[in-house]
Amino acid sequence: MAVINLSSVRIPALVRNLNDMRVSGSLTDARLHVNGVTFPVHRNVLAAGSPYFAAMFTKGLQEARREDISIYGVGQDAMAHVLDFIYTGKVSLTSDCFETVQDLVQASDLLQVVDLHRACEEWLVPRVIPANCVSLYFLARSYNCQELVQAARWTLVSDFTDVGKRSEFLDLELSQVIELVSDDYLGVDEGLDVFETVVRWVQHNGAGGEVVAKLMKHVRNNPMRSLCSRQKILKHQVLGDCPTATQLCNTADQVQGGLNDAADVLSNPQSLGFTPPLKLGTRRSDAIVSVCKDRDSEDLQLYETRTKTKYRLPKPYTASGFSSIVSQDNKLYIAGGLRKNLAVKDLGTNIKLYACAHFYVYDGLHNKWWMKASMHVSRFDFALASVGSHVYAIGGKPHPHGKALSDVERYNPEENTWHRMAQLPNGSNGHHAVTIESNIYVLCGFDSPRSKDVFCYQTLTNTWTNVAPMPAIKRIAGATVFCEKIYTILSSWKNSSWKPTTMAIYDPETDRWEQDEQFVPEEVEVVEGPVAGEDRLYLCCTRGLYVLRPTGVPCPLDQWSLYDKNVVPRSGQASVYCIKGYVHIGGLSTITY
Repeated sequence: MAVINLSSVRIPALVRNLNDMRVSGSLTDARLHVNGVTFPVHRNVLAAGSPYFAAMFTKGLQEARREDISIYGVGQDAMAHVLDFIYTGKVSLTSDCFETVQDLVQASDLLQVVDLHRACEEWLVPRVIPANCVSLYFLARSYNCQELVQAARWTLVSDFTDVGKRSEFLDLELSQVIELVSDDYLGVDEGLDVFETVVRWVQHNGAGGEVVAKLMKHVRNNPMRSLCSRQKILKHQVLGDCPTATQLCNTADQVQGGLNDAADVLSNPQSLGFTPPLKLGTRRSDAIVSVCKDRDSEDLQLYETRTKTKYRLPKPYTASGFSSIVSQDNKLYIAGGLRKNLAVKDLGTNIKLYACAHFYVYDGLHNKWWMKASMHVSRFDFALASVGSHVYAIGGKPHPHGKALSDVERYNPEENTWHRMAQLPNGSNGHHAVTIESNIYVLCGFDSPRSKDVFCYQTLTNTWTNVAPMPAIKRIAGATVFCEKIYTILSSWKNSSWKPTTMAIYDPETDRWEQDEQFVPEEVEVVEGPVAGEDRLYLCCTRGLYVLRPTGVPCPLDQWSLYDKNVVPRSGQASVYCIKGYVHIGGLSTITY
């Protein structure tokens, strides 16, 4: 049977004509009234696009017999956007549309326009930042946006100290504050961060003693000794009539006086009616992340040093030549890389490769990667560096046959935006970047066109300078910063392969390099690292995982301590990073040795 199929032409034309008729008021059979504004509509179109309107017009309700219908709980602008979406599947938004999308979440939930509700949630998720995470968390909770709940909650707990200083938090109701400060996974080093946030909220709202007492019972007390050492803060005037605070002050006096019964309180803070310590703030542990950059299908691996357990951490997207970094505020990011375009064939490789500009951050609370704003420049084989919470993308290549880039850009998580910065003195790829205080050092190495060069970027002045070059033209196996010095492992070309041989240490105060060319024993063939933890260096080699508390002088690997013989380097080009004081591994599958 022959079929004449013009649906690809007729359906868009039908949609366009129906919307034109709505706008002109032609053949409409109902009028929606929202806050004094009238919207002519077609009942059948609304019923087809919304179960809410379908029930209104087909279930015997009064509105089914009326031409004029009042809609409550929806703003006029939101109603206009909802109708645009029902008729056309599109919503036109201005650049400053954040509040509009939040209103659309509420309207689409009420009117049961599921596709619009989902689209609004997807639009909001990558735009969650500390400045809006509180309002988005409670919005998502109210309107069943589960993914937005997770994104907002992770931002809230991981940046709680920052979030607690913002007006969004200070304007919350008491019950909302209690819910947030009671979260088991607040990303704070000690209970004082939560305590000071509570005091700030109390001062802002002029709360009385009963309110303070309720809040104080939810302030995490770990570490209790730190709280006790801050007796002056605890005796702040806003806590003067709070029995809970008075008890804690008395405990502080006992600790300072060395009384024995204070120790009992410290070991059992629940005796004062306090909430137990943070589940995940009571222990400090390093997590070493191993990243294979040259195999696009390989997962990341995460090794938790306290339990000596290895986990598999899936990447957010498939790519090779990507870059990763653990920022100074302890967040794991992945960016860029080469991806395969299977739809386009290349005569040389049969697969078209292209560089991407993706940028993701890992949420260990929910074991998810959250997409953030893409970089301005698509790139691979580049370096990431971090100063504070900012992340810098440095150099790289735009495509496999392209020249090395000198482009530098900075990501600001407060705004979820990238900003172009001063360019590298010369294009570079295959390099390493590390941070000392506010300065970023770029180590070029053999894989870079600049070989021995080392560049220093002063973030405070947005300028680049050259510093002392590396001791020799060698491949860099890894680089890290410990005690304000750069530690790096260099590999030499021996017997048709790269073999790690030398540890080199750079001191920025003297602008000099020291090196130990006999650092790596002959039988060690592969090295990953070094990487700095809380108070030690880690180095992974074919013998296992080694640790060292450096003295500042290069010492042979044989003088390091073997920490775990079961942790060995992965094949291929790998890099390692350290999440210091890592506190949560949620839902990751373990790797057996």
